Amino acid sequence: MSRSTLVFQRFLAVSLERFGSRVARMPREKALKFGERLGRLGFHLVKRSRVTALRNLRLVYGDSLTEAQRHALTRKVFEHFGRVTLDFYRSAMRGDDTILELVTEVEGWEHTQKALAAGKGIVGLSSHLGNIEIFIRYAAKCGIPLTVVARDPNDPVFGAMVKKIRQSGGYEVVSKGGASVRKLFVALKKGEAIAILPDQNSGDIFVPFLGIPAGTVTGPATLALKTGAPIVTSYCIMKPDSTYKIVIQEPFWPQEGDDETRLMTRINHQLEQGIRAYPEQYLWLHNRWKAAFDEKNASRWPEGYDLPALKAKWESG
Repeated sequence: MSRSTLVFQRFLAVSLERFGSRVARMPREKALKFGERLGRLGFHLVKRSRVTALRNLRLVYGDSLTEAQRHALTRKVFEHFGRVTLDFYRSAMRGDDTILELVTEVEGWEHTQKALAAGKGIVGLSSHLGNIEIFIRYAAKCGIPLTVVARDPNDPVFGAMVKKIRQSGGYEVVSKGGASVRKLFVALKKGEAIAILPDQNSGDIFVPFLGIPAGTVTGPATLALKTGAPIVTSYCIMKPDSTYKIVIQEPFWPQEGDDETRLMTRINHQLEQGIRAYPEQYLWLHNRWKAAFDEKNASRWPEGYDLPALKAKWESG
């Protein structure tokens, strides 16, 4: 986890530590407004996260966004994550029936059923877009057997809060790392679903993400290649009326000749679709291209990209 994300985590954790019990009792719209104000305050106070977001937006959107537009979008990102963090916290404290009420639209649920029917489990993938925690609890509440891979937050206060909420969700949570891999293979062998968020900085391979090569994990592709399990990408976004819409994309299976690089390239492309549609709900605060622009990884970039020019754009953001 990047330092910029850690700082914003601590900001939210301290806020919930102080106001959490009050938030749980608030009417939902009031809690969302409070979360939005916290996010706006975070935009002004948490400089490291703000700078990272602005740099990432400059890299991805270039001159198609003015400096003022990038600042406005970054503020919306902070406000969004303030809203959804408090919404998830409040909803989980009030029970999972509340979660079901919040999801008012599901597109592609039949893809989940089709994938499970194949009997090889599901390698379910999403990004830090919208409110993935709501989606996971919703899927578990709807009877999907689910094991979730979660990176332990670097901030211990935020981590303890998130762990407590996740433990009540009706799904198994395993920490990211080698020790969890066996549990994932077991779940897939049993025909169950696993959920992974592969859109964070890694040094495994370098493949395009939002048009620029990014350090990308290979674990999801390895699991699919070794088990034959279908890959299903999805996302959960907050609608203008503050309810949620889940979008589940059509599953695809590893084909002959596929390897980790090819599969993760396709997965990144799938994940991009939701991010480009709802950029104000994506976690631009994470230092996604940190490994990509590390000098030691320059030789590992795919061909056809102007590394010096892209790095200069990234650093100028």
